[in-house]
Amino acid sequence: MRSDGTYKAQTNQKEASDIVQYLSELWEDSSPPSVGVVTFSRKQADAIEDALEDRAENDAAFREALMRERERIEHGEDMGFFVKNVENVQGDERDIIVFSTTFGRNEHSVFRKSFGALGHAGGERRLNVAVTRAREKVVIVTSMPISEISDLLTRRSGPRVPRDYLQGYLEYARTVSDGLAESGKTLLDRMVTEPRPHHEAGHHEDDGFTRSVEAFLEANGYKPSRARDGGAFSLDFAVTDPRTGLYAIGVECDAPRHQLLQRARAREIWRPNVLGRAVPYVHRVSSYAWTHAGDAERLRLKNAVEHALRGGGLQ
Repeated sequence: MRSDGTYKAQTNQKEASDIVQYLSELWEDSSPPSVGVVTFSRKQADAIEDALEDRAENDAAFREALMRERERIEHGEDMGFFVKNVENVQGDERDIIVFSTTFGRNEHSVFRKSFGALGHAGGERRLNVAVTRAREKVVIVTSMPISEISDLLTRRSGPRVPRDYLQGYLEYARTVSDGLAESGKTLLDRMVTEPRPHHEAGHHEDDGFTRSVEAFLEANGYKPSRARDGGAFSLDFAVTDPRTGLYAIGVECDAPRHQLLQRARAREIWRPNVLGRAVPYVHRVSSYAWTHAGDAERLRLKNAVEHALRGGGLQ
């Protein structure tokens, strides 16, 4: 979400206002997702708290929702709404994390490349902690001119300094939000600075099952692209919608094997939610069903691809 507010006195009042408006709309739902706000500075967290209180003073419905969400408990666990700066958010998880990047051009339209803790050594680790607190979605409210954060996007080498990771993440978020899955994947590949050991990559050797699925798709007139790169978000195949040039559906042969997905929640909730931002539908083919109930499993796959190509999206 572009805010394009002015960064002044270590705060961004426009971003604070935009976040309050987003929360107001989110809390109109009688059963909203849990939410937390993360900022790049303590002063910005204070500015957002002030904006929340100002809105609550003049809006009874918002005041009631704010009080309710601050005290939210789910299954005996504190899931209350919070506003924290990036250095204090470790360990907190919510369905939605709203991220105020805070920095932007000042009142003289000058953008200074000073990003507090995120600009110092280890800043990329703080960024990683902040953006992985969301169970379902990250909403970024930003005033940063992404192209000016660093020079990562204009050179061929990978990230070298903390602000490279910041620029890379914000650009990746923009591409995913715009539905540019291939550009996002290319950028992710550039962000990898260390080779992944084979046992961590999650690769499984190509086998008769995956080759059979590929052959079936091709025999039905589809052109499946191999989409397996060894990461937690790999798919075995993806089928492109010829009308848009974007992926219409991803196909995975059995459950993903990456070590990050050993927990059922990560495998069945977190991963599909992340993939869903780039691929509207992911269909899983069962090797057992492919072998023991082949006609039905093949028909299920064919129907899923046809549905996606018709623009059906999620089923």
